[in-house]
Amino acid sequence: MTATATAACLVATSCSGDFGDGNSGGQKVTLHIGVSGSFGFEEAGLYAEYMKAHPNIVIQQTDTRNEGRYWRDLRARLDSGSGTADIQSLSAERMPEVVHSRAGSFTDLGKAGLGGADQGPAPWRTAAATTADGRVLAAGTAIEPEAICYRTDLLRTAGLPTRRDRLAAAWSTWDGYLALAKKYAAKARPSRTWTDSAAALFTAELGQQRVRYTDESGAAVFAKNPAVHRAWKHAAGLVGGGLSANLRQNSAAWDKALSSDRFATVVCTAGMLRRIEAEAGDRYAGKWDVAAGPGRSGNLGGSYLAIPKSAKHPKEAAALLKWLTADQQQVRVFTRSGLFPSGLRAQAQIRLAQDPYFNNAPVGEIFGQASAGTPVQPAGADETPAHQAFVDALAALEGHKISAEKGWRRALADADRAMKRRP
Repeated sequence: MTATATAACLVATSCSGDFGDGNSGGQKVTLHIGVSGSFGFEEAGLYAEYMKAHPNIVIQQTDTRNEGRYWRDLRARLDSGSGTADIQSLSAERMPEVVHSRAGSFTDLGKAGLGGADQGPAPWRTAAATTADGRVLAAGTAIEPEAICYRTDLLRTAGLPTRRDRLAAAWSTWDGYLALAKKYAAKARPSRTWTDSAAALFTAELGQQRVRYTDESGAAVFAKNPAVHRAWKHAAGLVGGGLSANLRQNSAAWDKALSSDRFATVVCTAGMLRRIEAEAGDRYAGKWDVAAGPGRSGNLGGSYLAIPKSAKHPKEAAALLKWLTADQQQVRVFTRSGLFPSGLRAQAQIRLAQDPYFNNAPVGEIFGQASAGTPVQPAGADETPAHQAFVDALAALEGHKISAEKGWRRALADADRAMKRRP
């Protein structure tokens, strides 16, 4: 039994909502939805329910697993003005480019009564999809608030606390997290590291900051931003202390490590819990747990739904999009797939959700608190390539191809070049 099954027992509201005007005037309409990654809509039975209530609507979803390929293809179709689906998913990392460079290719959902604050999304969620002149280009679905997943048995063997409250207090800051890492390394076997990768720590720490690579005007500030430099020093400290396993999250090697003793802690999101459970298996049930992470805040990504201006059926698409992103449906997706809702009212409905695989960790409360603590972050068009420059430099550092100081200088130079060459 998973946290999502537990959450189902907590939902007091009806699972069916107001479908709005989606009956297509009696004509048969096929709505195409293009997504990259798992959204949980089909798995939760949402498409089937919607089509049953709207006999003239047929929903067809196309899923491109490789997000990079998906985004390249979507950009080409947006540029040509044709070939897009009626609804397209957008990852959080693509929103800065969409808002600053491609706003003219998407419908303003605000005019359709979608995506606004009255629908209850987290404020930072709506802000990331809104242009300077107030156009709402996408409606949020799942988010990825951050916490720390950890192996209770490995921490216990190293003489460290295993209770969630004690760990959350001990690593309330990233300095505290690193201090525990050093204590763990002093007792653990050489093959056992503290966490999976320096890049994951770096990304998580910056996910909590109001200003990262660009300021409100879109100007680059990363070179002089103390938050970026501090996150780099923490990440480099992991590598220098031999505290990182140098494993890219969601890679095949990372998956395999989840069912071994390779690392004791990992920055995780609600959506990651099901992957850990699937890869670690029954043998590790109860050995994994979840605690609030440093800062008790931060978000690592998520997804949106948008309607391209080239959509063939924008009216019907808007009705479906509104229903899919409504509170009741977000709760159902969490119940089935563990994807954390972006809506505050939906979060309130799952506040008491626990995860049996992770020692009945109060995941509704932990991830909800992280979402509530996430600030509205200005995001210039170049946020994503700038961040990738730092991640690539950290990969070189972990591979022992470069020193921390040279890695920092390389990251600054590559981020600067990435911004200048952006089309």
